[in-house]
Amino acid sequence: EPRLLQTGDTIKVGDTLFRFTTEGFEEVSAEEHDEDIESYYDTIFKEEDAGAADISIADIDFRLDDTGRWLVKVIAGPNSGAEFSMHSDGSSIIGTDPEAADIVLHDVSISRQHARLSVNKQDQLVIEDLKSRNGVLVNDELIEAPTVLSSNSLVTVGTTTFMIVDREGSRETIISPPVQALRDRKEEEEKARIREEKEELTGEKRLADIASGKREDKRGSIGAVLLVGLVASLFIVLGIGTTALFKEENIAVASVDHDAQIQAALKDFPQIRYSYTKPTGKLLLIGHVLNAIDKNQIIYNIQSLPFVQSLDDNITVDEYVWQEANRVMGKNPDWRGVTIHSPAPGRFVMTGYLKKRAQAESLSDYINLSFPYLDLLEQKVIVEESLLDEVNKRLQDNQFVDVTVQLTNGQVTLSGYMGYKKGPLLATLITEFEKLPGVRAVRNFVVELAPEESMIDLSQQYSVTGSSRQGDASYSVVIDGKILSRGDTLDGMTITSIKSDVILLERDGFKYKIEYNK
Repeated sequence: EPRLLQTGDTIKVGDTLFRFTTEGFEEVSAEEHDEDIESYYDTIFKEEDAGAADISIADIDFRLDDTGRWLVKVIAGPNSGAEFSMHSDGSSIIGTDPEAADIVLHDVSISRQHARLSVNKQDQLVIEDLKSRNGVLVNDELIEAPTVLSSNSLVTVGTTTFMIVDREGSRETIISPPVQALRDRKEEEEKARIREEKEELTGEKRLADIASGKREDKRGSIGAVLLVGLVASLFIVLGIGTTALFKEENIAVASVDHDAQIQAALKDFPQIRYSYTKPTGKLLLIGHVLNAIDKNQIIYNIQSLPFVQSLDDNITVDEYVWQEANRVMGKNPDWRGVTIHSPAPGRFVMTGYLKKRAQAESLSDYINLSFPYLDLLEQKVIVEESLLDEVNKRLQDNQFVDVTVQLTNGQVTLSGYMGYKKGPLLATLITEFEKLPGVRAVRNFVVELAPEESMIDLSQQYSVTGSSRQGDASYSVVIDGKILSRGDTLDGMTITSIKSDVILLERDGFKYKIEYNK
């Protein structure tokens, strides 16, 4: 049913979020302004104004609303596509509790109050982990203290990833001068040229009239002398003109370094390559940029070069590539823990966790068939099944047979029991586990047993039928009809000690016991 919108309401259509705002305008009656509006306000479009040619670009006031320097853009996760602005001296809590968090994300792997985003007095954006369950990753690195974020930083909380955008990055804008000022300046130059031509024609006519009057006044021999002088002067002028006509002069041609100007326009984008054809003025651009903002900046820079007549744009916007890949992967429930992002132009990284090897093989087949830049893709997907096998194998090799392993979102949990004095060896293994790819943290709940409790009990397999004592500490026992003492072997096991009620044995590092007289 229809619903009346209020200022600040959020509208979601598909994966797109809209925020409804209104701006009030004070109504002013016509009687409050009796004078002409054009006389009250300056305008750059009044052609009748004689001083329009003196209008400069600095007189034009471009007013922009303050929307905050920092923008948080969600690029992966359940809230993909959402954007949040951060204002100066502002602070926002990221979490899942609508009452305790300012930025609410629908992600079950995020804590109620997961992290805090704030803008400090130096106008820097800082993120702080609020003792969350899964931690906070900045550019794939787990943070332990408040961290300053820069533009294009990637922050991961749970399975949600968002990018930081700095709106105040250097952006050049080309502004054309007022059209009327250019038109008036051109008309003045044309009028000055016409006046100069008229003055030249008037001077030539005056000289001709003076020469004609002198010829009428002179008579006799003076006229003949002037005629001869005039003819001689004519030949001299013709000779000088002919010499000047065929004289070759060195014309200085201004040299323009096109490559240097193009490289200056692309200096902030090292991943962009170019090819310029001088005869046609055609410029070809090839390469990768992080987002559409960088691409627009390149086009603005190139448009300021007067010698570029046409632009062949083959620039790839990496943001569009990984957004489309994440959209398709998000439709498969088995792949929702995997995302692709671009930490640098021309570089793609696929990260996340999969439970089974079969899921990883299916994802690999899809990526190989559909992703257009396989040579630029770095795969860092962790298969939990393979990681668990590696941890269990190392535990078994070091005789930790009673230790169980669990893996959740990169956190390894160890529980169970271990033998007497095996704590240092387990600590060494835990250090190795923390260095495995995909392991974020290791939690140890293994309990160390007493010496007797850590041995394997063989009392049911062997029966002691007799025993004898020699001296205070020397014992002999009869097992399966054999008399055995300390140092003897029983089925490959060496007897290390015989007491009044227990026999201790050892083989390949494993310890055993046989209880009797009970």
